Amino acid sequence: MAAAGASALGRALRAHQQGALQPALKAYLEHLKAHPADAQTSHTVAGVHLQLDDLVSAQRYFAMAADLAPANADYQNDLGSIHLATGNLAAAEHCFRKALALAPAYAQAWANLGQTLFRMGKSEEALNALREAVRLEPDFADAHYNLGIVLRAVGVQEQASIAFENALRIRPDLAIGHVMLGQVQMALERNEAAVASFRRALELAPEYPDAKLGLATALVDTWQIEKAIPLLRQLTTNPAHRRTAHLVLGRALEVAGRLQDAEAAYRTVLKCDPDSAGAWYGLSSAKKFREDDTGDIAAMERLVASEGLDDAARSALHFALGKAHDDCRRYDEAFRHYHLGNTIRRRALTGSVPDLAALTEEIIGFFDERYFAGHRGIGSDSDVPIFIVGMPRSGTTLTEQIISSHPSVHGAGELAYFARLAHGLHALLRTPERFPFCCAAIDNANAATLVDPYLKLLRWHSATAPRITDKMPTNYRYLGLIATLFPKAAIIHCTRDAMDTCLSIYFQSFQKGHEYSYELREIGETYNRYARMMRHWELVLPGRIHTSSYEELVANPEARARALVAACGLPWEERCLAFHEQKRDVRTASIAQVRQPIYTRSAQRWRNYEQHLGPLKEALGLE
Repeated sequence: MAAAGASALGRALRAHQQGALQPALKAYLEHLKAHPADAQTSHTVAGVHLQLDDLVSAQRYFAMAADLAPANADYQNDLGSIHLATGNLAAAEHCFRKALALAPAYAQAWANLGQTLFRMGKSEEALNALREAVRLEPDFADAHYNLGIVLRAVGVQEQASIAFENALRIRPDLAIGHVMLGQVQMALERNEAAVASFRRALELAPEYPDAKLGLATALVDTWQIEKAIPLLRQLTTNPAHRRTAHLVLGRALEVAGRLQDAEAAYRTVLKCDPDSAGAWYGLSSAKKFREDDTGDIAAMERLVASEGLDDAARSALHFALGKAHDDCRRYDEAFRHYHLGNTIRRRALTGSVPDLAALTEEIIGFFDERYFAGHRGIGSDSDVPIFIVGMPRSGTTLTEQIISSHPSVHGAGELAYFARLAHGLHALLRTPERFPFCCAAIDNANAATLVDPYLKLLRWHSATAPRITDKMPTNYRYLGLIATLFPKAAIIHCTRDAMDTCLSIYFQSFQKGHEYSYELREIGETYNRYARMMRHWELVLPGRIHTSSYEELVANPEARARALVAACGLPWEERCLAFHEQKRDVRTASIAQVRQPIYTRSAQRWRNYEQHLGPLKEALGLE
């Protein structure tokens, strides 16, 4: 009997080595019949069943092996892996913890436990397990990757980026790793880096749909619309990605100013998914509603009143309906929807809201006349940048469109460089002081390390333009740093009636940041802090800032446009008055406006809503 068993095992091993799985399995089972206590062969049989995609049988034999050799950590880990694959998470956790009790330094079991805990909704425990896995085995690529997945899911994007980079350092050919890194980079607004990550994923896997979609989205966010559109059109034929591709395509076409085509893309989504809040929101942005658009408005009203919508979808629909009713001059109904949309967004805020009041006072106190006297001659000689600042919705997009219509100017849109720089400046300058206090350490020796990356970013947008605009409105907070690093750069400050500015912010569903924008009182308080800061910059940077009033610009376009161009140190060009004919992409909420000649109907718009604006008036000191 023993000889027969040995013969069966030999036949099994030979067949297995030759890849003949069914004959090998038959011989292994013959051996097990004679030697039922052979834990190793039971484990091997489980592995063969796994190769044959028979998870049920694999689980049975892994369990047999674990029962026969309860002190074998590998068997417990493998049984846990089968439970994880089949969704039996409680059993998987039990097995992995048993394996770790037997072998506390078992990195694979820690990593598997981390995956299991994450799927069970225990994110903090999952992070601890995965961190232990990479501590024990620093070159464990899968553990780094899964750590990145959990960190991304809990919103710790910076750490997720590091985890994915670690995984790719070990396994540079991991296409999905490049996709995940690209998605995190987009969340961090490092869109140029995201483009490179998605391109690398496509080099490794040319037909990878997620990589194509990620690349197309990143291209839209970096204004490379004509490169994005063909990728999106490819994906519209992919059943799994058709809906999302049409949504991104609609946005891309909006940015390109092709509003009718954008509307068609959104309607394509709505044909197959009439409950798509994203498509309704996009449609509301792409079209001007009329009184007879009763079908679209009624459909959105029905949807927003239905059960089952998540907060993000419901808020988007309220903003879309606010826009629709505003177009139709039903102002009370429009305000009702805008208010509901903002209330939902405010309720969804997690974590602490930045203390802008404290930051404002710190910036004003730090960047005084003495600071600038002590930092003269430190920055770059470049006059390439043109900074356009102000409150959001104050005319920065219109201003950029006018200036970038000049043949010597390229419009780069909103660049987040200085906000990111300020956040990490203390580390770059090797000082424990945070912003703004770390700016005291800027000197001739380190200024180039802060200037050169920004100039490279501008040249990424245009390799040849003599001047390039950066119209990030909130750069007004960083004008002290900007004036230090770029003493020859033009600075344009866009102003607009405070009530109109604040109401327009309230009516805009910002996708990122602007946590203050969901309550009228907080918008007014933020406006007051901005105005205080700009008064300070005018005082300590005399002659450096050109102020452009939106109301004066729309009332007297040519004179004010000439003043803008002159403030940039450029000769006048008539084409700057035909800015609405420019074909450049516009990636802001002002897409529709800059495709038209200057109009005055946005001036004093707040009066249509005056009865609802008491908290705003009070915050601005107008009551």
